[in-house]
Amino acid sequence: MEKEKNNGSPLEALERIKKAEEKVDNKVQTAREDTSQKIIQDAQQEADKIKKRVLEEARKKAQKKKESIIERASKEAEKTKKEGEEEISALQKKTEKFKKKAVEKAAERIKKYLKSGEV
Repeated sequence: MEKEKNNGSPLEALERIKKAEEKVDNKVQTAREDTSQKIIQDAQQEADKIKKRVLEEARKKAQKKKESIIERASKEAEKTKKEGEEEISALQKKTEKFKKKAVEKAAERIKKYLKSGEV
């Protein structure tokens, strides 16, 4: 009787081996999927870190560039303002000269008129 059980046993053993192989295959597949997911997740996290770092660097560069442009514009505006003030001062001096000449000319005419009665 025991021999009959043993004879049936190889079939059962093959079935058990087949089921065990299927379980192992399923576990390997699950492990691969889990590993793949972990790799993908790690890669995504690393990409997010890199993206964040690159964006921060870009913001800093843009801020520095903005500050540099503002500084240059301020210096240029100050220079233009100074030049304008110098030009106004020069024009005022010229105007003052012409005013003096005009007043002197008018005074001469008035003197002439008073002396001769003609303009």
